[in-house]
Amino acid sequence: MRDYTGMNMTDLPAQRPPSRLWDLYLRSVTERQPVAMLIPRLGHEEDPAYSVSILAAPLSSDGTVVDMLFGIVDFSRLRDEVLSKPVM
Repeated sequence: MRDYTGMNMTDLPAQRPPSRLWDLYLRSVTERQPVAMLIPRLGHEEDPAYSVSILAAPLSSDGTVVDMLFGIVDFSRLRDEVLSKPVM
C-alpha cells in the first residue's frame, strides 16, 4: 500500500476538485473545525454495497493557519434496509 503522508490532495488524481472529498476538506479548513460525511455508494465494482464515513480535522503548525488535515476514512457495509430500497 502506498504511503500518502505529506502529499498534497492535488497530487492525487482521484482527490482533485471537483469531488465530495475535496469539498469536505475545504469546509474543514474554512470552518476551522472537524467535519464528517457519510457517502453511501451502491454498485462499486469491488464491493457492490458499502458506505464511506469520512472525518476531516484541521491542524495547524503555528496555532493560527490551517496548514494540515487529519483524516479518517472508514469503509462499511450498508445495512440490509438500505439495500432493499430501489435505487433511482
